[in-house]
Amino acid sequence: MMKFVYAISILSIAVLLGCGGMGAYVPDQAATNGTPVQCAALDMFTNVEVITTPNNEQLENLEVVNGVVDGLQSRAPGEAVVNLTASGMPIGMTVVFSTNPVTVQLDDLESIFVTYETDGSVQLGTYNIAIEAQQSGCSPIVEQVSVEVRNGNTQFLKGE
Repeated sequence: MMKFVYAISILSIAVLLGCGGMGAYVPDQAATNGTPVQCAALDMFTNVEVITTPNNEQLENLEVVNGVVDGLQSRAPGEAVVNLTASGMPIGMTVVFSTNPVTVQLDDLESIFVTYETDGSVQLGTYNIAIEAQQSGCSPIVEQVSVEVRNGNTQFLKGE
């Protein structure tokens, strides 16, 4: 009987300390006024340093990832419908996504294109553009992209 009580005590401590180091699922309630929503484990990758010129369209790849979900998380459905937005563009620059919203299956990624379009009114300089991916009712993830508009040839720089 003593071993049984000891085993229950150890199990209780492990649960109280966060499942003994295992990743437990915690629903995002901030964006839904307290109503639990099972949010995807999203991530996003793109070129974080872009150089372009006025009157140009600079095409870049953007990957949205719906990460691995372990047995404790058991999210349903497995796909995530993700809305993409961009902010911080100067006058004369627009950001266009080839697909929006993007549906990403569980433990998969979707690659789309993001185009930084500039017209003749854009001022030369470096601008910090925020690319945001958000599943409805969940906290967004943000990727910061530095876009430099300068005279001369368009170049590609690989992000870190």
